Amino acid sequence: MAINRQDALTGARNLIIDLPDDIRQEAFHTASSFMLGERKGSHLDDELTGTPHRLSSFKISMGSTSLRGPALLLAAASATTPEEHAWARDQAIILLRSEDAADVHAAAQVLSYLPQEATDAVDANLLAAHPHNSVRQASAVLCLRHPTRYRSTTMQLATDKDFRVRRTLAQAAAQADDSEPTAAVLDLLAHDRRHSVRAAAHSCT
Repeated sequence: MAINRQDALTGARNLIIDLPDDIRQEAFHTASSFMLGERKGSHLDDELTGTPHRLSSFKISMGSTSLRGPALLLAAASATTPEEHAWARDQAIILLRSEDAADVHAAAQVLSYLPQEATDAVDANLLAAHPHNSVRQASAVLCLRHPTRYRSTTMQLATDKDFRVRRTLAQAAAQADDSEPTAAVLDLLAHDRRHSVRAAAHSCT
């Protein structure tokens, strides 16, 4: 079933960073095939995962059948060249349009984890307007890589309705280079109503 393959892809991602480059390259190509839909789950997926048909009497659901998100995360973790990082970035941007919330979350994670060189061309302003909180969290990370360029968006995210976005912003700001925009957002988040956000903002001191 797809759920087993999802777990396998996640397990491989946890192991791949400590393996030699030749194995990582092989894993990248394998993960890419899952991401592109060339390898899928099984016939059991229709029965036990995904959204049940509205007329079906068998209503059990064990979640999404998509392998694209876990595969993209594995591909990004396996990438060893700028070209592979760029491929993972482009696929993540495409996946942000998915109707599957788990895939959108995975795409946002990839954009947050990729090297700065691979994400410099990604517009953090557009990500900040996304309805999914994970994408706005990715925007927070990218904004603090260029705090002057994204000062307005950064301050907007500092008042985001989802505390997870504000906490991610605080964590990113605490690790960012010293600058006036970074200091301004840290000062704002240091007085946030949520304790975890305040603690993250103070962690740089």
